[in-house]
Amino acid sequence: MAGRPSAALVQIETHGLEELERDWAPWARRTETALRGSIESAANTSADVLRMRVPVRTGAFRNSIRVSPVAAQIPTAQLIEGDGIEYARWLEWGRRKRGRGAKSGRYIIPTARRMKRLVKQKLATTTQSEIARYPWPK
Repeated sequence: MAGRPSAALVQIETHGLEELERDWAPWARRTETALRGSIESAANTSADVLRMRVPVRTGAFRNSIRVSPVAAQIPTAQLIEGDGIEYARWLEWGRRKRGRGAKSGRYIIPTARRMKRLVKQKLATTTQSEIARYPWPK
């Protein structure tokens, strides 16, 4: 009967683990700051695209679109539209003739879907550049 190998027979040797543990927290803080900037940049780009897509009669709805950073542990930004404008909800979710309103919104959600690839690419690039720029021990 084949038994399990004894723990005394298995040896694992690691190199650089102490350095990694020491450098992880500063790298994480630095990367989080960079990611926060990338997310705000992507949100501002989304807001610009959204401003171009919404219908304009008075410009009030278009001018109400803004980006606000969210105070959260994870870097987050919030796209806000229609603040204080009564018809904003109708513009986004309004009804069609003889039918129900748009299922997924007309402007914000479709714009967010279109921007998804750009956001992922920005975050991946930012993370990779932070890994490359950090002064890791050699």
